[in-house]
Amino acid sequence: MKTHLPVLLFLCIAAPSQALGQYSGPALAPEGWVIGVMPAAEKEREIRIENGLLFLELGFYKSALREFRAAYKLKPLVDIRFHVGRTLYLLQRFVEAESELRAYLSAAGKDVPLGNKLEVKTILADIPNHVGLVTFQCEVDGARVFVDTRRTATLPMSQPLRLDAGIHLIEVLADGFESSFKKVRIPGGEQLTFKIVLAESAEPTAEASFTLPTHLIMAGKYKEMGNGLVLAGGLLLGGGLGLAPVGAMIANMNAANDRDKARRTGYTFLIIGGVLLLSSLPLLITGTRLKLQGFAIENEHHEVSLAPYMTGIPGGAMAGVGGFF
Repeated sequence: MKTHLPVLLFLCIAAPSQALGQYSGPALAPEGWVIGVMPAAEKEREIRIENGLLFLELGFYKSALREFRAAYKLKPLVDIRFHVGRTLYLLQRFVEAESELRAYLSAAGKDVPLGNKLEVKTILADIPNHVGLVTFQCEVDGARVFVDTRRTATLPMSQPLRLDAGIHLIEVLADGFESSFKKVRIPGGEQLTFKIVLAESAEPTAEASFTLPTHLIMAGKYKEMGNGLVLAGGLLLGGGLGLAPVGAMIANMNAANDRDKARRTGYTFLIIGGVLLLSSLPLLITGTRLKLQGFAIENEHHEVSLAPYMTGIPGGAMAGVGGFF
């Protein structure tokens, strides 16, 4: 026994060291990261870029922009600004797109890939066709100009505003004067000048007192109500389309088998589905009319009565249910 003791001690010491020597897993870096494994933030950034490119290919530009900006927030890489810029261009936000793409070229310098450079050059050459130069003139110095509810300039202006072509809401505010509100259409590639006349007011206008005109607020409420009714009608329509065929199938399958309970269940589903279908029609029709009415009010057709549309909802639903039975 004493003869074998040294041999046993050697095996106990050598076995663990041999097992450690044969370890083939990833080595640990001093910071604690596993070599070859991507950190979570970097992995998320790569996934968001891939998602953004996929959304861009499918035409979901707003979703693509959201993904690219989230990736840029994780790590502000220059190449992501290229994706953001061309997505803004596809969204027809031309002023923002130009600013983003010029920042990309400035930050990338000589490292811009040839394909990206050619695409940016083409986009920048096209953007002036979709941007208008607008100057506002007013006798009241210090008047504040809001474009689409955002403050953009103080009068007098040192240089024209660059606005995307299309319809914009313009309001000019000044202390001691009534606010001036206009809805204007800005053509692309042209330069316009608007003269603003402000009437004196007994009370000064506060900086934070910006409000939309009454008819636009009313238009928004009509469209909001219309959207709610259309959504409710769509849910009822979907439920009816789901229950009615299932009920008819169950009733038909059990008609020849004398299964009264199953057949009654089928008829119940069929009746409920039919009621849902009929009830969805007045909601969909009324909601659509309210939305259209909201667009009409937005174009300054003010004389509208909401009562006929609202009273038609329960009346139409009751008529539909009664007609079914």
